[in-house]
Amino acid sequence: MAFLGKAKKQDLVLLAEELGQKVSDKMTNIELRNIIIGSKDYEEFVRDQLSVILEERLERESKEKIQQQREFELEKTRLEIERSRFDPENLSPLKTSVSDLIKIIPNFDIRDGDIVLFLTLFERQAKRIGVEKTNWVSALLARMPPDITQLIARESEDKFDNYDYIKGVLLKRFKMSPETFRQKFMKHQRIPARSWRDFVFEITSYFEEWLDGMKVRDFKSLKDLIITDQLKKRVPEEIREHFVDEWAKFYEPSVLADKLDGYESVRPSVKKTSQPEMSLSNTSDSRSNFKKEHAIIKNDIQSQRYKLPFKQEPKQPTFKPTCYSCGRVGHTSRVCHAKNHKKTSPTRQINAVETNERFQEQSSAILTAKVAIPVYSPAKEDEKIDELQFVHIKCGNEILKAVIDTGAQISVVRADVVEGQSVDSGGTIQIMSAFGEREVTELKIFNLKIDDSRHGVVPIMCAVSKRLVNDMLVCSSAYEALLENARAVYSQPRKLLRIFKGS
Repeated sequence: MAFLGKAKKQDLVLLAEELGQKVSDKMTNIELRNIIIGSKDYEEFVRDQLSVILEERLERESKEKIQQQREFELEKTRLEIERSRFDPENLSPLKTSVSDLIKIIPNFDIRDGDIVLFLTLFERQAKRIGVEKTNWVSALLARMPPDITQLIARESEDKFDNYDYIKGVLLKRFKMSPETFRQKFMKHQRIPARSWRDFVFEITSYFEEWLDGMKVRDFKSLKDLIITDQLKKRVPEEIREHFVDEWAKFYEPSVLADKLDGYESVRPSVKKTSQPEMSLSNTSDSRSNFKKEHAIIKNDIQSQRYKLPFKQEPKQPTFKPTCYSCGRVGHTSRVCHAKNHKKTSPTRQINAVETNERFQEQSSAILTAKVAIPVYSPAKEDEKIDELQFVHIKCGNEILKAVIDTGAQISVVRADVVEGQSVDSGGTIQIMSAFGEREVTELKIFNLKIDDSRHGVVPIMCAVSKRLVNDMLVCSSAYEALLENARAVYSQPRKLLRIFKGS
């Protein structure tokens, strides 16, 4: 009887009427329940009949609900059509045309532009305004120079609308391989004129293109790529050259490790087989012949070792550098043996060895050899620290007191003493002092000369530093150029001294 309590009043009324009972709409659910229970056919008929009544009612309500939904959709469509006839501005917006995308994308500069950053910007703008990917190539061609447009036009028609394929063609044209993206990500430097946010965007683009080129799709692939990159940094150069064709394709550490182990296991046997073994017979004739051949080979090697260079036909007189430290011709002050010989220390190594034999000198070549063992010379007790060498250099109307720095790779000037004196600029450079201090400075060209009446003006590129203590640091090459310019102004004859070994 509990199932009667779950039925609705209208279901109970229908059930009572089926049992032949008289009911009215004013009866309550309890009265209807008592009438149904008091019926003589209650046990056999009521349960099944109530189930049928419930199913029919639910089915009827479901059909009515579906019918109402259909009528609602039809009415909604009819109202939208009527409204569109009188108010066309309220229509749903159409997809953005290609012309709108072209307006917000700048032209690509093939000389100074970065194709990776340009494509990244293009893709983001196309997605932002909702242009279909099939129309991306059309918008891309409108912003490319004619050379690139002709390159893309050579592709087949079925691949012309494939943006991913065209993107790969452009990256290949500009030699943007996954290894190139990796190097850009590792070595990219921030330009001082740009913000740090721009720098983050640039290295992020390089990193994403590197991962995309190496087909990194999950965390495991990323982990393998990072481990492989660390493994590659520790592989010797001679082994790396053996895998140069497929080096950039390794992104699984286990595969690279197997390749390296296999190469190292084969390399010792290759070295042994590459050296032919010489078999000697036990007879005295064979031994004597071997000694004679060995002596001939040894004499040939020694003759080649001490053979003087071939004397060629006389050439036109060319410029010969002159050392300003010792005054001799044939070398510069940076490699002057006489100047460096004074700087003797207990730990100084000598890498020039001369033979004791005397030869008739036929050329100005000097025989030297590198040795691996250190040779020490005792330091003198009265030896003092070398004093700084200064030279006065004129830059425009300013007189600079410059220090001659033989260890510098580029000349450096202080910014406040040469302000407004440069004739041209050449970008930026990062300089580092002997104690590790780093500074990003501008490169500028100055017209410099030694402050006397003998030397002329020489354009020299210098790094302009704000931290330099002295007025200027002059590197050896720049100082030699300033000294050599005197020959162009005063062409005076000079005596050439020829020094022979053993004289």
